[in-house]
Amino acid sequence: MSTRSRTGVSVPGIILIVIGALFLANSLDLLDIGDLLRRVWRLWPIILIAIGVKMVSDSRRARTRPPEPPTS
Repeated sequence: MSTRSRTGVSVPGIILIVIGALFLANSLDLLDIGDLLRRVWRLWPIILIAIGVKMVSDSRRARTRPPEPPTS
């Protein structure tokens, strides 16, 4: 299995775990999700920039990877 496919599968899983942990912390009164969402809302442009940087770096990495040998 290639690294790319393993990473693609684990990222959504990690995101779901983090979201679940945040909701659990909110239910246990360890965290105020409303306050957290207000802070994230103020920083949403940084999130867009980070996504763009990740896309560009993935694109460059794909172009610099040597071609795979043909299979027969």
